[in-house]
Amino acid sequence: MIDKVGALGSNTRTCVMPYDAYLVTIACTTAVGVGCAGSDPLEAADIAGNYSATTLTVTPPGQPTVDILAAGGILTVVLATDGSTSGLLSVPAGVNGGTAINESMIGTFTLNGKVVRFA
Repeated sequence: MIDKVGALGSNTRTCVMPYDAYLVTIACTTAVGVGCAGSDPLEAADIAGNYSATTLTVTPPGQPTVDILAAGGILTVVLATDGSTSGLLSVPAGVNGGTAINESMIGTFTLNGKVVRFA
């Protein structure tokens, strides 16, 4: 789960990303500070802000679920009003076969209704 300080609403995001030699699905509930009055579509400015994961787990095939945050990992994402993203995904070596993962979250995002897509 990803929380934003002062969050009022919520939106769900699921992404598939490489993790060691297999794929892991990370489901994140993204809280967004949006006043959803009327039927106007969301704009980037409505969800812009700093987000930090409050839940981040992976379940390798045939193994128990690993709590990445409890092991010392982090996931932060900054959504800017121009549609750009920044942040960091850090997975400790102890939960990745001895190799730490530190990946930039630099990229872009788009909105389609209330769905955020990262690129």
